[in-house]
Amino acid sequence: MPPLIDLVKVPTPLFLPAGGGSVKYTYLATNPGTVGLSNVSLVDNKCTALTSATGDVNGNGLLDPGEGWVYTCTKNLTATTTNTATVTGSANGFTVTHASTATVAVAAPKLPNTGFSPENSILANIITLAGILAVSIFFYFALRKQTN
Repeated sequence: MPPLIDLVKVPTPLFLPAGGGSVKYTYLATNPGTVGLSNVSLVDNKCTALTSATGDVNGNGLLDPGEGWVYTCTKNLTATTTNTATVTGSANGFTVTHASTATVAVAAPKLPNTGFSPENSILANIITLAGILAVSIFFYFALRKQTN
């Protein structure tokens, strides 16, 4: 049976406020196969400061069947970011790879003040807009009459 490898990547938090902040990614590499994997490596295309793996229960340097190796990486994000991590291992002349993608959303900045308070009622907003429209129509006809 060929070797197998699996990777789960979890960002904490999933959502950041406007302006961004710090995100901790936790990666769990597991071996659902039947043979230990050597040369196990993990890379992330946007978070490069990965910690060394923990979880090699018997200290043999192999990702053995049933073992789970945990890695972490912390990154400061200022915009919504999707990144992909890839774990690779080898056994019996085969190299296996598995990728995991995660997206962390950063809230959009606050919109500028439009002049309409959210506390105003819909009726007050309609009356304000009607007044602006009436003044615009008055000036349109006043200017039109002057040019004739």
